[in-house]
Amino acid sequence: MVDAHPYCYYIGRAILQLGAEVNIISAGSGKEALERIMGDSVDMLITDMLMPGVNGLKLIEQMQSNPDGCPAHIISITALCLVRFFTGCQFR
Repeated sequence: MVDAHPYCYYIGRAILQLGAEVNIISAGSGKEALERIMGDSVDMLITDMLMPGVNGLKLIEQMQSNPDGCPAHIISITALCLVRFFTGCQFR
C-alpha cells in the first residue's frame, strides 16, 4: 500500500487486516515502494495516484516494465475526484 500521507495507509492497513492474514508492505512514496517490492512477489498493489516524484501512474508503469515484479491486481486511489466533485456541485 503506497500513499504519501501516513494516516491513509494506516487506515488501509487496518481495513485490509480485518478477518484475514495478509502481509502488507507500506511505502510513503512511489520510489520507496519500488525499492521495497521490486524482486518480491506481490499479489496486489494499492497506490495513491497523486504523490510527489514517482506518482502512482509512474509506479505502475515501472512495475509493468518488470514482468516478475508486476502484481496481478492494481487498485489506484486518489482524493482529487472527490475534490472536483464537491467543488463542482451546485446546491439549491
